[in-house]
This record gives sequence, structure tokens and C-alpha cells, in this order.
Amino acid sequence: MTHVNRRWLAVAIAAFALTVSACGERSCNCPNDVGVAQIPVPSTLSAPLVSVKTSSDFCSATILGGDAATSVDVAAGTSSCEVVGTLADGHQIEATVEFRPVSLACGCGTFEQTGATPSFMPFDGGAG
Repeated sequence: MTHVNRRWLAVAIAAFALTVSACGERSCNCPNDVGVAQIPVPSTLSAPLVSVKTSSDFCSATILGGDAATSVDVAAGTSSCEVVGTLADGHQIEATVEFRPVSLACGCGTFEQTGATPSFMPFDGGAG
């Protein structure tokens, strides 16, 4: 075996050992099993978006952009998350984000967004 081949074999063995140890039962470091998405806030709303709530304890939503909200971040550990936003004039908008579970190494899992980017729609007939 040449010096280059031995060196390559040593590197391959070291990489394999690191991979195995990273996925060992006691040392597996799974990421959060949460999917994330961002919903753009339409600029044509009747009033600014002032609050958001989600349909489930397995979802959370946060308004980004301060007084002139530009988007809503959604995090979910479930397959579907409905977000309802309330505007300053009392009207409401809603969007649904769909996620699918994904299996990762070490028995870990997470969620990823599926389908098109969700968009807010009038919820009570008065916004838009």
C-alpha cells in the first residue's frame, strides 16, 4: 500500500469514527424537531398587523418588521399550523402553513414546509 493510499485510508477511518461517535446513543445531538416558515404580510391591508395567534400549542408565530409588519415567522412541531392575525382596525387575516415530518440521522426528526409559500387572506371579510 502506498503512502497516499494509507493516508487516504486513515482519513476515511477517522471520518467514519467521527460519524459513528456523533450518532452514538448517548452523544446524538438532535436539532429541534420544529419546522419554520415565513409568511409575507401584504402591503394592501386596511390597517397594520398588530398581533398574531396560532391554532395549536405546537405552533408559534412572531411578527417581524416593527410598526409596519413585513412578515410573520412561524415555528411548528406539527403538520399544519393556522395563523390568525389581527389588524389595528379589528379585522383579521389568516394563513395556513403545511409541514411534513423528515427523518434525520441518529433517529432524529424535524419538520419542513411543503407546498407554496403561504399567504394571508381576509378572515372576517373586512380586510384586504
